[in-house]
Amino acid sequence: MKGNEELFEDLVKVIEKLRSEDGCPWDKAQTISSVRENILEEALEVIDAIEQNDMEHIKEELGDLLFLIFFVIQMAKESGFFTYNDVLKGAIDKLIYRHPHVFGEKEAKDEREAIYIWKEQKKKANKRKEITPKRLPFYSIMLKLKDILPSLKEEKFDLVVGIKRGGLIPASILAYKLNLPLDFLEVKLYEDGPMPKKIYEKPKIVSIPVKEIIKNKRILLVDDIENTGETINKAKELLLDASYIKTFAIIGKHTDYRLFLKEDCKRLPWF
Repeated sequence: MKGNEELFEDLVKVIEKLRSEDGCPWDKAQTISSVRENILEEALEVIDAIEQNDMEHIKEELGDLLFLIFFVIQMAKESGFFTYNDVLKGAIDKLIYRHPHVFGEKEAKDEREAIYIWKEQKKKANKRKEITPKRLPFYSIMLKLKDILPSLKEEKFDLVVGIKRGGLIPASILAYKLNLPLDFLEVKLYEDGPMPKKIYEKPKIVSIPVKEIIKNKRILLVDDIENTGETINKAKELLLDASYIKTFAIIGKHTDYRLFLKEDCKRLPWF
């Protein structure tokens, strides 16, 4: 039986073949940006398998997700951005840095102290790199949406429409959990050219309608926190042929998130 290193190399070779001149047309056509939804879908399938406690299914879905991780690295390598070694070294360095109670001189008497040290190390690293979180992780969103799903199922929507790009993740999760078709709507807040100095200025909105035929359909329109209010309103204008539209957004700052139904301004329980 082959060892870990050999299997690692085999997977890399398979992906290189798929991306080669005589490889698969689909694999050759992909870019790092184009596989975002595939990564999200596979991650959700891993979570679904975990929820079912199905080890064979978990093993299979982890393989699918691992392929996409390697696939992205391969595309980045081809473009000269980074390599497999860069990713692995970055992961190893981060784990060692975040665990000074294991690899350094700090001590953690219990799980609580270990988590505290991890968070403190993360804060230091983020401060050094001047990183500000811009997205609520999709798994956290899914957990927050868990209790609201039954009421959304009762509405019997025909289609979930996410507003790019902020609505991509929550819309994908809702479509997956509600077992509904998914499409995306792009509403640009700025035309080509310099952006206004202030975000609160009201520039002309340029819109690209969704591909899905929406006439007489019941639509769940999903966005995140990154809009000025105009985005949702313009999106609804583009979906006028729908028979019913409910808008749903995740609103908040940093870790202080709230769930909010904009349609009737009813604040939902935070859980």
